[in-house]
Amino acid sequence: MRIATLSVALATLVACIPDLGDQGVAVTGVDVAPTEDTAVEDGPSDYGPSNSWWHASQDDVPSDLAGTGFRKGDIAGNFTAVDQHGDTVELYQFFGQVIVIDVFTEWCGPCQDMAPEGEEVWQQYGDQGFVYLAAMQENKDGKRPDSDDAARWASSFGLSHPVLADADQFNDDYAVSGYPTVVVIDREMTIVEEDLWPFDPSAIEDYL
Repeated sequence: MRIATLSVALATLVACIPDLGDQGVAVTGVDVAPTEDTAVEDGPSDYGPSNSWWHASQDDVPSDLAGTGFRKGDIAGNFTAVDQHGDTVELYQFFGQVIVIDVFTEWCGPCQDMAPEGEEVWQQYGDQGFVYLAAMQENKDGKRPDSDDAARWASSFGLSHPVLADADQFNDDYAVSGYPTVVVIDREMTIVEEDLWPFDPSAIEDYL
């Protein structure tokens, strides 16, 4: 059973959920500027902000790509958020990949239970044109998250996929039924599952 999105339940829920504590330390990403020997003058550039995750080629992302809604059949809207390394990540940089967005909060018990499953799916399919994005909507205190919160979550569960602090709560519009909400987006940014719950990892194979 997952947690309803009502914020008024937060105080009760926090009392019943184990405190994750400061179990993780934020890791700062390091960008190395290309030297004269390593710079590439020709060829396609990456789409989106600089970070350690996979990037589509700038030439592959349609210039008119734009979101149309949050339900099945809609084009997913673009958004940016900071990850567990403090880097900015943009959804559309993953154009051409099958994407899962796990919309969650840090205080949510079912979200904590699901975190290891998300990592397993990432480990299984991450090299097959697939990315698993965990998008935190609130931290353990019910506040808008930051990079430190994302780093703590990633460290607590040993996560190697992108964990995003969605401080603007862009993805909260997906979570109409509760947390977690698992959204599946195809390679063209079309929403093919607006809520894959109960989560079935084997269903991902159908979209790869």
